[in-house]
Amino acid sequence: MILEVEHMPLNRVQACKIRRPLHRMAKKDINEEYRFHLESYYLFTTFRSWKMEWSFSKMRDLLMKYSLGMMVLAGATIIAMNLLHTKAAMDYTMLFGLFLLILLALLLASYKKLWLRGRRLTPMTQPSTFLSRWLIKISNLIEMSVFVRVPLGIVVLFMLYIMSSASVLSCDIARLELQIIDSELHNLKPQMICFMPWPVTYAVIIVLSLMLVIIGIPLIIKLTVGLAIVGCHMITVYAYYGFAFERSETTNVGMTSSLAHSWYLIAFFIMVVVREGNLNYILKASYLYLYMSLCFEKKHKQTKVKTRTIKIIMANILPTHVAEVFKVRRRSDQLYYENFSHVAVMFATIENYEADHSGLRALHEMICYFDELLLNYQTWYKIEKIKVMGWTYLAACGLDVDHYTDLAVSVPISANPEADKVQKSTSVRFAPMDDDDYDTKSRERLPSQATINETDNTVLVMTEFALNLLRIMRDIQSKGIFFEKDSKLTGSLKIGIAHGPVMAGVVGLSKPHYDIWGHTVNMASRMTSTGVLDGIHVTDSTSNILQDFNIRCTFRGMTFVKGVGQVPTYLVDLDENLHFQHISRNNDSHMGSIVSVQWLDEKRAEK
Repeated sequence: MILEVEHMPLNRVQACKIRRPLHRMAKKDINEEYRFHLESYYLFTTFRSWKMEWSFSKMRDLLMKYSLGMMVLAGATIIAMNLLHTKAAMDYTMLFGLFLLILLALLLASYKKLWLRGRRLTPMTQPSTFLSRWLIKISNLIEMSVFVRVPLGIVVLFMLYIMSSASVLSCDIARLELQIIDSELHNLKPQMICFMPWPVTYAVIIVLSLMLVIIGIPLIIKLTVGLAIVGCHMITVYAYYGFAFERSETTNVGMTSSLAHSWYLIAFFIMVVVREGNLNYILKASYLYLYMSLCFEKKHKQTKVKTRTIKIIMANILPTHVAEVFKVRRRSDQLYYENFSHVAVMFATIENYEADHSGLRALHEMICYFDELLLNYQTWYKIEKIKVMGWTYLAACGLDVDHYTDLAVSVPISANPEADKVQKSTSVRFAPMDDDDYDTKSRERLPSQATINETDNTVLVMTEFALNLLRIMRDIQSKGIFFEKDSKLTGSLKIGIAHGPVMAGVVGLSKPHYDIWGHTVNMASRMTSTGVLDGIHVTDSTSNILQDFNIRCTFRGMTFVKGVGQVPTYLVDLDENLHFQHISRNNDSHMGSIVSVQWLDEKRAEK
């Protein structure tokens, strides 16, 4: 019942806007009316889009059963009028037969409502008998299907018209004419032995008034049916039974009776058309508002999905804080760069394999394993994957701007061009396009609020990540996922780590790439190229930090680094289970570290 009441076109106000001054109309009303006229034709208020018009016509009519109830009431009224005003004996078989058919249509349309009686239609409340299930399906079809609802309404309207004109159609014309002629010869009032003209016209008007209560039939079809009924009655008045209608009483002085019948019928039909047009306007305006709301929600959801997809893509291409800056601050051809004073850089190269035999799939799978591990390092000290160069994996820890409380990310560009000349002293900045636009003086990062120990944590996190990479590689070797177990070329990792200041930035206008540069990056790369298989090769300063965290590092010796010369390097001590070796006060030997033992064996073999 609640849904049926909501579908009733009542309690709605549609103000008349004909010849209303534009300056007195609210801007919202003007926009809504303008939008509605853009979407619909003025004549018959049909939508310009046939898809939208068809979608509106296919809407279910929950009030169809009540409309049929009004038709049954109209049929009973017409039968009562015939019983009261018909002079001669009349066969009421056709009248009651048509009435029973209309009553049957009402029962079919109301069967679902009568069966449920306030219950919901669920599999548990489905009727058990075959006939009841089919009757419920028919009731649903009358409400839901426009192909059932519209023909049913048209047929019932024409059946009611036949009932209203039954007394006229069953009348003996010759006998009626003789009776009228005899009355006129004796100067008597004409005796209507078959029917009374005005009750017939009133019955036809009752049929036309039913168009006001049927909502589920399109306006054009209702107007066509109404014109057909009016035309049939006009033919009855003027063509076949004009001598009877001309001799009936008139409603206006000076107007002939037949013209009075016609004007009464046409005036009422015009009123019905105006009221139906207004009702149709209200229904379609409400539907258009709902349709536009649904379209807006759909577009909004699509936009949210696209925005989220773009964010995910940008997060996979650029670090999160860089992606946020690019969305609000960067101009198309402007260089973006940032300086960091304490970043741990790691290069991990896969060696000891047959590249041609392994192929791209093996590389892809191994990098995917590395990336899955990377997901566990997205908290306070976040590790960023920079790029993959061939079979080398580059990552860095300490590039998170939020960790250093950099406020430049959330501050938009000022609208004042003069204010843009003075850049804030932050790590995130834009290179000037030319000397006139920006101050070219380079600025350093503001002192961080973090302590020295906190900045050293980036080295520890990166070393732990490198250790987990070695464990993943050992699992790959032991399970023979990509390499044959019996083969000597089973794939091994050479890892190098260095820490220090780096410069990071985005290069390129299309398909931007985030990269890091500096002496620290070069040293990490050299630690990898000069490192040992299944080991973590670090610089002197990096080893000092690791030893502060009670992680033992073994002095490897002086290693030649291109562009730098001989530098002291260290290997992180690992046991057979790939765990860090802690510093022992009583024993400084290297036999506990499998990496150090392998390196010492290599040195002995060289000697």
